[in-house]
Amino acid sequence: MRPNPGGTSGQTPRPDVPGSLLDEARRQPGGSGRLTAVPASGGGDRFRVLAVSRDPGQVLVVAVPYTAMDATLDDIWRIEVVASLVVAAATAALGYVVVRLGLRPLEQMERTADAIAAGDLTRRVANAGPRTEAGRLGRALNAMLAQIEAAFRQRENSENRLRRFVADASHELRTPLTSIQGYAEMFHRGVADRPEDLALAMRRIESEAARMSELVDDLLLLAGLDQGTRRRPEPVDLAAVVRDVVADARAVDPTRTITVEVAPLLEITGDEPRLRQAVGNLVRNALVHTPAGTPVEVEAVRSGDGWAVVTVADHGPGIAPEDVPHIFERFYRADAGRSREAGGTGLGLSIVDAVMRSHGGGADHSATPGGGSTFRLRIPQAPRPTP
Repeated sequence: MRPNPGGTSGQTPRPDVPGSLLDEARRQPGGSGRLTAVPASGGGDRFRVLAVSRDPGQVLVVAVPYTAMDATLDDIWRIEVVASLVVAAATAALGYVVVRLGLRPLEQMERTADAIAAGDLTRRVANAGPRTEAGRLGRALNAMLAQIEAAFRQRENSENRLRRFVADASHELRTPLTSIQGYAEMFHRGVADRPEDLALAMRRIESEAARMSELVDDLLLLAGLDQGTRRRPEPVDLAAVVRDVVADARAVDPTRTITVEVAPLLEITGDEPRLRQAVGNLVRNALVHTPAGTPVEVEAVRSGDGWAVVTVADHGPGIAPEDVPHIFERFYRADAGRSREAGGTGLGLSIVDAVMRSHGGGADHSATPGGGSTFRLRIPQAPRPTP
């Protein structure tokens, strides 16, 4: 037994080699031996021992203490613990940063929701990209917010139109009612004893009552069209309707030149009384809002894309550009004084537009070359759903 290199026999513990290990080595002369862990003779340390038989009766014992290996293992354990703590801390910090970055879009959504709850319907979630779940959620939220804003704006516009409609209707009804009340008061001041004044008062009362009745009828018609109520569609010869309307206009103003160009037969499916009223309103407007003698041109043709087109063109003063966007609004008058003098209610073009929409068509306006206004009605030949 040789001491471990690098130490002295007094300082280095000796292994406690069991006799069975020596006997086993003697029984295997020339063998490679077997590695065995044994304690130190004084206790505490351990040795890794190899016993090999070389010469007869002699056994070579090589012992290596575990001290260096244990120290190395201790160092490795400490390094592993420290490295694990560092990695865990770094992982936790990185996870925190990643989570905060991931939650940032949600925080933006929270701020956006707070702003919308405060009344700002124009707010949207920023940086809502399609690559992340939060981004896709933001895009879906933005789409929903756009629909909500549109619904609120539509509701607000509807309420504004309703308030304006009620105010205008009240104003329009108040005018004839005031006139009727005034003429009625004349009876209390003795007008019944003056035949000429009595006849004037009765004629004016009758005129204002008729005007009020016309206004109420128009309002009821618009209310029905707004609710989507319509008669059962039936085949209508639109060419015959246009010819009848032109004949009526010529009877009202025989001095007016009204040219008409229609197909021999232009059959569509729709509500004939309302179509007749729509075409009649356009022709009547052309007679009322143009100087005497101004020619009017009416045309009804079939387009190549399955539509019937009615055109009413005049060569009068036309409509001012600032008035054009409003001409189909209810109670709107480009020339309020002349319209009231002519007995108009301000609902004629609104009825035209509503009738066209109830048939799945539309009405539009353009300037007549050389001056004047051209109104065009487009009506599907086959029934279409109301937009």
